[in-house]
Amino acid sequence: MRTRGMSLIAAAMAAVGCGGGGGGGKPVSADDFPSLFAAGWCGLQQRCCQASGGTPMGACEADIAAGLVTSGAQAAAAGATWDASTAGRCLDAIAHADCSGTDTATLRALIDTCDASWRGVVPPGGACETYSACAEPAVSGGASAGASCVNSICVQVVRQPAGATCNDTMLTCDPFTAKCASGTCAALPGPGQACAGSCSSGSRCTADVCVPLLAFGATCTSSGECQSDRCSGGQCASAFVETEYCALP
Repeated sequence: MRTRGMSLIAAAMAAVGCGGGGGGGKPVSADDFPSLFAAGWCGLQQRCCQASGGTPMGACEADIAAGLVTSGAQAAAAGATWDASTAGRCLDAIAHADCSGTDTATLRALIDTCDASWRGVVPPGGACETYSACAEPAVSGGASAGASCVNSICVQVVRQPAGATCNDTMLTCDPFTAKCASGTCAALPGPGQACAGSCSSGSRCTADVCVPLLAFGATCTSSGECQSDRCSGGQCASAFVETEYCALP
């Protein structure tokens, strides 16, 4: 997965899993993608906003399309290539997305496919204008890869699974499943297990025990109780709600 700087869900583009996630979807050209993605994503935003008791607002489609046109031009100028099949899977995933039952880990998986529509080539340390220009490192053994454009410089990150080697720089642990302890990614506890602050994705630490997070629509008193990390009007909102384009109660 790449780390993104564009504002879609909490500053990220949405989609379906870096090189992962099956599904159909016809190939889509780089020229057609911005408007198609904006229409699909903003339609999803509107549905999930209303399902969460909110009111859609803002110029979602215009904002998203314009941002994608700009980043696409920058990526192409830096030598990145377009993957039309991945772009098609991205749009197909958005079309079939459900407003309910999505936690932050699932959402991250959704983010990856659209991000992977551009295949960047700029190595770490190289100059960049957009994350899409940056090359991701090759990974194996259950790890996931990331690439960002930080202060106009490409930066790579590898997220390691539980049991793998880790450090404080490039080899980090997948934050949804593990934490780095003495150079090794230690698995985070799950529901029903003892905890000391952190739990695996889908649960939280309460009274030293991991308990499941609440699903979309469940009654809540704080955002930390919800899978979406968003409690509004006394209920857990959809993870697909971005407050820039939705006024929640």
